[in-house]
Amino acid sequence: MSMIYLCLFRIKNSLILLTKQALRLNYVCKFALSLLLAFTLMLTSQSLVAQTCNCNITISKAAMYDGKALGYKPGQTICIAAGNYSYLYFKNIVGSATQPIKIINCGGLVTIGTSTGTNGIQFYDSKFVKLTGSGDSRYKYGINLNKTPSGASGINVTGFSSDFEIERVEVSGTGFAGIMIKMDPTCNPATWRGNFSMYNIKVHDNYVHDTYGEGMYIGNSFWNSGITKTCDGVSKVVYPHNIYGLAIYNNLVERTGAEGIQYACAPDYQVYNNVINYAGISPFQQYQNNGIQASGGSSGQLYNNIVRNVGGNGIIFVGHSGKNTIYNNLVTDVGGYGLFCDNRAGTPSGNPLIVTNNTFIKSAQDGLCFYNKLDKTTVTNNAVIQAGTGKIIKLITGYQITQSTNYYGSSLSTALTTNVFDINYRPQKGSPLVDKGVLNTSCTLTTDLAGNGRPKGMAIDIGAYEFQPVAGAREGAELRGLTEGLETTVREISSSPSPCVDEIVLRLTNPDLTMSEVSIYSIDGQRVNHIIPATPANEVRVETAMLPTGLYVYQVITPDLKLLKGRFIKK
Repeated sequence: MSMIYLCLFRIKNSLILLTKQALRLNYVCKFALSLLLAFTLMLTSQSLVAQTCNCNITISKAAMYDGKALGYKPGQTICIAAGNYSYLYFKNIVGSATQPIKIINCGGLVTIGTSTGTNGIQFYDSKFVKLTGSGDSRYKYGINLNKTPSGASGINVTGFSSDFEIERVEVSGTGFAGIMIKMDPTCNPATWRGNFSMYNIKVHDNYVHDTYGEGMYIGNSFWNSGITKTCDGVSKVVYPHNIYGLAIYNNLVERTGAEGIQYACAPDYQVYNNVINYAGISPFQQYQNNGIQASGGSSGQLYNNIVRNVGGNGIIFVGHSGKNTIYNNLVTDVGGYGLFCDNRAGTPSGNPLIVTNNTFIKSAQDGLCFYNKLDKTTVTNNAVIQAGTGKIIKLITGYQITQSTNYYGSSLSTALTTNVFDINYRPQKGSPLVDKGVLNTSCTLTTDLAGNGRPKGMAIDIGAYEFQPVAGAREGAELRGLTEGLETTVREISSSPSPCVDEIVLRLTNPDLTMSEVSIYSIDGQRVNHIIPATPANEVRVETAMLPTGLYVYQVITPDLKLLKGRFIKK
């Protein structure tokens, strides 16, 4: 009997052991299945992300990527997988004008930073490229460069590069400039002006802050004088290349050691809609502490920018060339001049410099300073409040400029309490800025800094902003019926030339539409011309030779009684 119990006991223990092993095996199998499922989901997720970003090539580690080895085609997308990188170098990445190469973050935020080495992202000899941080909707700036060593920039586009776009990138903590775009000339003649040019450089919708040097440094600073090089034992002056089609817009730049935005060698630049806060706060060199600086070889338009809290000059032009137009800018709280202009050796003479409808608030020195005696300078419709010296304009001895309808107020607090403008520097009802400007036929403005149409009343307002009335609030209300709805119809009809001299040509943008009646009104609401074409026409020519100089409004009626409106200037 004892033997039977012993056998039963052993069988029981064996069953218990087998049960435990089975349970253990089941747990292992479940764990393995979970790992397999997680791995499958990860691969699926990566595949879905790659499909969402439309990636043709994906890179995932810091390295030098040579386009000749990547095997891409024009028009394809190179994705940077989300993660941390110490640097990224690209060379020979070449798309085409109709099929650029897109380089984009994918799957999340791309962070680049290091305390050693050199620039964060570097491009050599690359053309028709778009670098964008738009790969993940959770991030406004999907590429973040947050640290480079001393002397290194965040993004550097150099070599024989051209046709480049940079957008939605955040750059900070750099050992030199935030974004640098240029190639300095060497002893190689291929690098010299006339033998090489960059084209179509667009830098927009980026956030650059807390840099040791300039926020943006685009174009070589020595366009006028050139750079002395020793080539084969011989000293030679070589000149840097031009940048055609430079556009810098919609950027936020803050807390830069040197200039917020500096550009040069740009014969047809457009710099607009940028905000610069606290620029030039710790310059590495004297006079490198300005808000926006246009250097040698610059010609174009600087408009609709806001510049605040600058160590030196708010805006500075030095050694520029060609026609430069500065308008609709707001400059406040600067340690130098609101605007400073000067020539340099090699500056061409006789070029127009037009400064109109800007607002300058609280400059430590004069509101505007002009030492650029080689230029033909016109200064109109600018508002200057509380210049440290009490002077609106300072001129170098013997220099004459054309100036009219510029307003000066000695005290910001007084300007605020007397309704010159509100705390956002926009004119109020009854302000001495309202309707007090003059037409500047060299620079016809149709909008203000905020994008509102101008003029709104009897004449254009002084300063960067146009007064925006509520119903019945503005003098000159008799014109409201004429101009009401003008901004919404201006795209349906065009007028040229403006300013005009002998005639204005009105043309409907839709070639299938026609005009049956045209009326021309003076700024005080009087009809000065009325035309009924013999046959309704898509284009109507209106004689203007006998009209006095000024602003006029036209009204067009179509056969189906649609009313279209617009403005033109008689020179």
